[in-house]
Amino acid sequence: MPPGWQPNHQALDGGIPWESSAGNILGRWWSTLGAILKGRPFFAAAATSDDAMSAVTFHAMTFAMFGALVGLVYFVIFSLIGTAFLAVLAPLTKGLGGMFAGGAVMAGAAFWFAAIVCGGVGGFVLPWLTGGIHHVVLALLGGVPPDRSYSHTVRAHAYANGGATVFAVIPYLGALVSFGLGIKNHLEAYDEMHHCGGGRAFAAYVAPVVCSCCGCVGGLGLFGGVASALSP
Repeated sequence: MPPGWQPNHQALDGGIPWESSAGNILGRWWSTLGAILKGRPFFAAAATSDDAMSAVTFHAMTFAMFGALVGLVYFVIFSLIGTAFLAVLAPLTKGLGGMFAGGAVMAGAAFWFAAIVCGGVGGFVLPWLTGGIHHVVLALLGGVPPDRSYSHTVRAHAYANGGATVFAVIPYLGALVSFGLGIKNHLEAYDEMHHCGGGRAFAAYVAPVVCSCCGCVGGLGLFGGVASALSP
């Protein structure tokens, strides 16, 4: 850490549970999710280090758990479909109902496993990419001090996004809650990490969304222009 660097607020007592050696991995993960809800004290603690890898592994763990929950729902659905096939087809055919039932259960199990793996891999890769975009935007806006680096931004983003994503599992309102908490977490995380203020932090957070929307609109416009030019 740079000498004399202090976050804007008092850091969380005891530091970040995920980075502690006490307890098992699930306990530390769960405790960290609760600690993130405390807001600025948590991100003030995160701002005292540039250890991006610890934060990214937490983010990957969160996405893997999210994938496990979503995959479990589909596993149950496939299992119910298999049971229905077994109940309907078993009396009519010799073994066909059991074959459909077993296939449905196996498909559900495969989807569950794939959801966990893809969630973990995606959760590990995304912070480096999205955090990088945020870092570039913050730097362009003058929101990154000379003694702060790309690793600091990735660390802040990984904890902020990981702590918000898990709420997407809430039925119906999950996406809205996750999005709102994601904005709040990033405003606090970047301000504590970079002392950049809420405006620059918000601009950095929405930059990937704006770029995606502009890219889609531009792509559609280009496609329409080419189609128009080629049409007789």
